[in-house]
Amino acid sequence: AGVIAELGSGFWLLGNVARAWRAPSFDELFLKQEQLQGDPELRPEQSISADAGVRWQPAGGVRAEIAGFWIDIDDLILFLPVSPALFRAQNTGGATSAGAEVTLDLHWGAWGLNTVYTFTEARFDAAPGDRLPGRPRHRVRTEIQLDRPFVDFFVRVRARSRVNLDNFGSLQDDAAALLDAGAVGEPVSGWKLAI
Repeated sequence: AGVIAELGSGFWLLGNVARAWRAPSFDELFLKQEQLQGDPELRPEQSISADAGVRWQPAGGVRAEIAGFWIDIDDLILFLPVSPALFRAQNTGGATSAGAEVTLDLHWGAWGLNTVYTFTEARFDAAPGDRLPGRPRHRVRTEIQLDRPFVDFFVRVRARSRVNLDNFGSLQDDAAALLDAGAVGEPVSGWKLAI
């Protein structure tokens, strides 16, 4: 269930509460590769989540939003190492993830800027409460766009902090950033060309 309420002067209040269920994917159940294996006995994930935030959207191509979120997951499914050379899908028990996200959208003329920063604290519920694998604490995504007739140019930067690769925090992947630039054009109606 969700709610959006206009507060006036370009401000909006946003909120959601949800209960969800996720069946294991085909790979999580049946994948059989040299280093990755599924488990046909996996139980579905169940979760309850909530988020709330405020959006400011005055006229003139500006939108800013800040939101907090919380999710509690039972029977979380992760591919985790069971040996130095094998990762297997497993139900890992409960986990909780909470954090905040800040979004800024600016559009002026043919130019656009979109930036999103996310802080996430995601941990196993069981002691000692290690961080969840694959969930960086900090993520940033920024895109600059220039829209021209027949072609749109973009530059994107995505960055994240260090992440755990296992459920004990003993295997980690260092912080990383990715820069992507390109153009998308429509030389003929209905046909798009991207570089």
